[in-house]
Amino acid sequence: MHLALILISLFITSAACPEEEVAMVRLPDGSEFTCEIADTDREHATGLSRHESLAPDRGMLFVYPFDSGLSFWMPPTMKFNLDILFLDSERRIIHIAADVPPCPDPDGWDCPSYGPGDKPGRYVVELAARTAGAHGLKVGDVLEFVFPPGYKTPETFRR
Repeated sequence: MHLALILISLFITSAACPEEEVAMVRLPDGSEFTCEIADTDREHATGLSRHESLAPDRGMLFVYPFDSGLSFWMPPTMKFNLDILFLDSERRIIHIAADVPPCPDPDGWDCPSYGPGDKPGRYVVELAARTAGAHGLKVGDVLEFVFPPGYKTPETFRR
């Protein structure tokens, strides 16, 4: 009986804390960043807010199943600034929000939002603050993504 309870507990714990899927994001200068993939509503809402810090070679890649208007905000609980890159379906940068700080409103009601305006986006990449400037990123640059084997990208969602 005790063994069964232990096995059930281990199963529930592993199901609740799955291994993070990561993709490699390559910038035009050849620099590579290991990025957690956020492709569910829950992951989109949480983003990097559960992290205490962000290593210079890490980030998060938000993947959406179709082009849409994208708008991001930083919760007041964030502990670090970010560069937020908005990309279209061709993985071309359409907007850069640089050195975005956490929301100054401690209650989170009056927070600025960031996004490409009326340009539809498909991907968002969050990197450590000042990364975009340090690597000379600009609107129009194309990024490369290397997804894990078997990962269904938005291009394959409809197949």
